[in-house]
Amino acid sequence: MTEIKNIKRKEIAWSCLLTLLVYIAVIRYEDVDLSLLKNWGILALLFLAIAAFAAVGLRYKKSLFFLNGCILVSTVLIANVYEKYVLSEGSDIKSVSKDYMTSNDYDGEEQRKLLQNMKKDDGGDPYTRIDWMNGVRNNTPLIQDFNGFSAYSSILNQNLLLFYWKDLEVDMGRESVSRYATMGGRANLYSLLYGKYYMREKENASDAPYGFEKADESQHYAVFKNKYTLPFIRTADTAFSERDLSGAPALAKEHAMLEGIVLENPDQKAKPPKAPDLIRQTNVSMKGATYKNGVLHVTAENGGIDLIPPGDVPKEGDYYVSFYLKSLAKDQFFNLKVNDYVTSRKSNQSIYKTGIYDLTIRVPKADKISIRLPEGTYKLDDLELYQENYQALKKAAAKKAPSAHMTWEQNKLSISYQNLNKDRYMVLPIPFEKGWEVTVNGKKQTVQKANYSFIGFTVDKGENDIQLVYEPPYFKETLAITIISLGAGIWYSRRRKKLGS
Repeated sequence: MTEIKNIKRKEIAWSCLLTLLVYIAVIRYEDVDLSLLKNWGILALLFLAIAAFAAVGLRYKKSLFFLNGCILVSTVLIANVYEKYVLSEGSDIKSVSKDYMTSNDYDGEEQRKLLQNMKKDDGGDPYTRIDWMNGVRNNTPLIQDFNGFSAYSSILNQNLLLFYWKDLEVDMGRESVSRYATMGGRANLYSLLYGKYYMREKENASDAPYGFEKADESQHYAVFKNKYTLPFIRTADTAFSERDLSGAPALAKEHAMLEGIVLENPDQKAKPPKAPDLIRQTNVSMKGATYKNGVLHVTAENGGIDLIPPGDVPKEGDYYVSFYLKSLAKDQFFNLKVNDYVTSRKSNQSIYKTGIYDLTIRVPKADKISIRLPEGTYKLDDLELYQENYQALKKAAAKKAPSAHMTWEQNKLSISYQNLNKDRYMVLPIPFEKGWEVTVNGKKQTVQKANYSFIGFTVDKGENDIQLVYEPPYFKETLAITIISLGAGIWYSRRRKKLGS
């Protein structure tokens, strides 16, 4: 801005003209309406061009004032014109009626009543999590005011992202980089993350996780309650290493979290649990498809692979089937179906594609597991099959809950805990973030990333007074730099003024 007086009129004229021509050419190529009343971009560009011409023709001090004013006005103009023509009129917002906003398609009374019943049934526990999402609206928990299992990924963190995509390979029923949803029907994860209720439309209620029993229903919905819920505050004496579990199946990682705590670098680490792969004892056959060298050619409209597990596997529980799957088509959105479970996968051209191809699907126990895909060619490899009888979950749920009292106010969590079992660690289903600080009996401890994405720390034997406080990372440092910079700026400004006078 200080050099504006040195800009020649000819230079500014050519710059504005060329920019305007390029802008118009791009819009014409994209077949966009060029009406100045509807295209806020051209309006703002022309406004700034006129302002620039005028500013150059004025004296230096006036030009700065005038140009700053034009930028401010154009910013307000862009925001308001965009709001009017793109968000309001362009999105057909007038078609959204009060009847729709209060219907079951969005936020119906029938849904709210069931949610209220769950909260009352739970005694007003403020930390209870409910798996319910209205259609594909991942912000349902925000709209209907409950702790859920779905959100847009932009408001969550990297550790949770990796927990879903890589560490536990949780399928969300819909591949997308921008959304989190559900726990893939995996009962161990629901219990570990304090998931007590599961609500679905009645036609989709058959896929309730293991151990969830019907507790309520209405005309269109059914509610299931977890009978193996684990405490919000959990303690453990056994620690497993993330590195030791890096090549283990997702089921073994779940068992490690149920039996103890998983840390990046534990002081003393236990031998991790194992989950035997049943694929060698499983009969594998093709249905409407051929399979060779890790490539599956599906020739039927709905073909794929059938797995017949060994007959000596207990009938109660679930299977976990894991595999690498990638469509070899240039541009093909497709649905993957494993028995009654359906999940969608993005086209290789989609900007919302995750690039994650290792999948683990929970399947209720059955005599046959059918993996079905639409006609096409796929890379399918690393096929594995595990069976889960939930003995580890039942054992963890039977363990006596720790004697603890917790209060949470704003950014501070206070826990009073009697460590009667003399456990070394405490783990909470709160996402790990930089900025958490913890003191135990007045002594500062290190907040560790536990169970891949959550908060863990060491505790003392006997009485524990725990204070957890969260502040945005580097807040104090940034505040100090801001104050120092502001003071230095004021000092320099006054000093320069004195020297000038």
